[in-house]
Amino acid sequence: MTETIKPKAFQCYLDNITVLEHLSDEEAGRLWKLLYNLAVNGERGECDDPMVSMAFDMMANKLESDFAAYERKVKANRENGRKGGIAKKMNQDLANGSERYDSLTDSSQYKDKDKYKDKYKNEDENENEKSAEADAVAAAADVVSLYNDICVSLPDVEAVTDSLVNRVARLGDINYREYFERVQSSDFLSSRSGRWHGCNLDWLLRPDTVQKVRAGTYDNRKPKPAPTKASYDIKELEKIDTLEFI
Repeated sequence: MTETIKPKAFQCYLDNITVLEHLSDEEAGRLWKLLYNLAVNGERGECDDPMVSMAFDMMANKLESDFAAYERKVKANRENGRKGGIAKKMNQDLANGSERYDSLTDSSQYKDKDKYKDKYKNEDENENEKSAEADAVAAAADVVSLYNDICVSLPDVEAVTDSLVNRVARLGDINYREYFERVQSSDFLSSRSGRWHGCNLDWLLRPDTVQKVRAGTYDNRKPKPAPTKASYDIKELEKIDTLEFI
């Protein structure tokens, strides 16, 4: 089982106030409960309130990014400590004239360092990696171009970052033209409703956001028909008992 490494706390960024200002106290309370559930249990809870759901998606994105960075740092420190222990043991054996030096240098643990040197020996493999990276960047650039052309109500994207390239690669094959047209047609996502102004490409490329948009969560709701009023016209009432009504 893969070990999950999490910090004992998570950061609350001051720029989140721009999100909280649009929420009532009750909505803000629901938002913080969802964030704590994600931090403690690693679960994304469901919320039927679009405003709370939107704010949660934005803040959860940063929380998960912080947790991932913390986990990478802890694992790197552990690996550095392990390698440092091996080197220290080798120096002790050399100083003591121990024959265990040969067995230690032949061990799989010590040879791990060589795999990084061997990575770039094969020129064909290196070219394939560069080609794959170029294809990924080109795909992300196409997505940015479509987004800027279609989602005219949202902030333009001027650069193709590594983070954006990775997001597009993880999402796989998606009809982005159809996806962005649906986003632009939504009064809520395009800010035409005036309820929320935080939609951007970074948020739209989250897997859970893609699922919700394609499921119609943010589509415009059809207005309810106005209730019909009862007629008190005496002539209309008289028609009920006559063939003229039929």
